[in-house]
Amino acid sequence: MSSIIELKGLYNKQIEGVKMMVFLPIDQRLFVISETIRNIEQYFVHWEDSVISPKELSSLTSYYFKKAAEIETQYDFTLLMWELIGGFRNGHTWYVDKIMVPKYGHQNFILEPISNEWRVKNSFDEELKMGDLIVSVGGKNLNEWYQEIGKYIGAKKETSRRIKLGNMLSFFLNAKNIEVEYLDSKGSLRTKNVQCLDVNNYIKLVENASITTQGYWIKENKVAYIKIPSFSSKSFEEEAIKLIHKFKNSPSLIIDLRGNGGGRTPFDLINFLMKIPYNSWLERSRHPEWMYKRYTNEEFKFQEDFRYTLCGPIKYYPKDIDNCYQGEIIILVDKYTASAAEDFTMPFKYHKRGTILGESTYGSTGQPAYVNLTENINLGIGSIRVYYPSGDEFEGIGIEPDIQVNVTREDIYNRTDSYIEMALDVLK
Repeated sequence: MSSIIELKGLYNKQIEGVKMMVFLPIDQRLFVISETIRNIEQYFVHWEDSVISPKELSSLTSYYFKKAAEIETQYDFTLLMWELIGGFRNGHTWYVDKIMVPKYGHQNFILEPISNEWRVKNSFDEELKMGDLIVSVGGKNLNEWYQEIGKYIGAKKETSRRIKLGNMLSFFLNAKNIEVEYLDSKGSLRTKNVQCLDVNNYIKLVENASITTQGYWIKENKVAYIKIPSFSSKSFEEEAIKLIHKFKNSPSLIIDLRGNGGGRTPFDLINFLMKIPYNSWLERSRHPEWMYKRYTNEEFKFQEDFRYTLCGPIKYYPKDIDNCYQGEIIILVDKYTASAAEDFTMPFKYHKRGTILGESTYGSTGQPAYVNLTENINLGIGSIRVYYPSGDEFEGIGIEPDIQVNVTREDIYNRTDSYIEMALDVLK
C-alpha cells in the first residue's frame, strides 16, 4: 500500500512549505470530535476487531473533548484524532487532514516489513539499496518506533499494521537530517545521515514509477503477463481488458496485483476472466438503507438481534461465457494487495478458477462511508464487513495464496523475480 495513490491520500500535493503550526479553533476541534463519534456510532461495522467497545463511545467523547481543549495546533489535534481512529483497528476507517504534512519532510526510502524486521522496498538514496535491512532510524530501533506509533495505526492484521509504520514514520521524525543504521548486501552494519525530502519532491519521485496497466508476452504465444498497479480509476481495468483481448488465445495468463492497493471493484474484468458462475462476498452493514444503496434489487436478511443487515452471497453469471478468456490463470498477490484488488482475487480463489501465488493479502475491503467535516478534514468509516461466501472471516486475515512465495534479500539484490519464476514453474 505504499503507492502514490495512498500517499496522495496522506498528503495534499498543493501545499507549499510547513503548515504544522496552524491553529485550529476550539469550536472546530469539538465539532470534529463529536461528528466523528456520531458517524462511528451510525456506520461503523467492525466492532469485533476494535479495542474500543460501543459502550465506551460516550465516555470517550468527554475524554477527547478535554484533550482537544488542551491542544491548539492542527498537528497535535491530528495526532489526537489518529489515536481515536487507530483504536477501531480497521483498514477502511481513517482520518485525513489535507494540510497535515511531515514537519521535516518524508524519509527518502520506503520500508517493507518482513517478520519483525524492515527492509528497504524502494530508495531515493544512491547508497541505500533496495533489500538493505534497516536497523534504526533517528537513533531508535524500528520495533521501538512501531511500539510508539502503534496506537495511531488503524488496521487489525499485524503485517498490515507494520506496513503503515513506513507511511507514518516521517510524521514523528524530529529533524530533516536523520541517522540511519542498516545492513548492506554483504551483511555489514553501516551508518549514514539521510536528508528527508520535501513532500512535493517525494511524491514526484514516486510518480516516476509506472502506474499504468501494462502487458506483454513472457513466452511468445504461450504465457501472457498483465501488471495492474491499481484500480483507483476505471482506466486501469479498461486497459487490462484491452490487453486480455490481445492475449485471448494465450494458453496461460499471469495477472500481477502486487502492490495494488485497490480502488473500484473491477466487475467487468472479473466477468471477462471467470468463465463460470461465481459468488460475491457475504456483506454485513449497520443499516438496511445503506445496503439498499449498494444492492437495490437484492433481498436482505437480519441477524437475530437486528443489529446488522446481511446481503449475499450474490450469484453472478458472466454475460458471455463463450467469449470469456478460457485459458489458465495465475494471480500474483502480496501483502500490499488490498481492498478492490482483494475483491477481484476472492472469486478466483474461492471457485478455483485460478492459482493464487505469493503472500497473504492485506485483509481489508468494504465500502467506507465518506464524511467531509471541514474543507480540509474528512473521514472514512468502515461501513461494510465482508465474509467469504461460506461465511468464513476475511477482515483482518486476507486471502491466503495457493502457493507461498518468499522473496529473499538475495533475490532483490540479484533482481530475481521469484514470483515470475514460480509462476512459470507452475505452468510447465
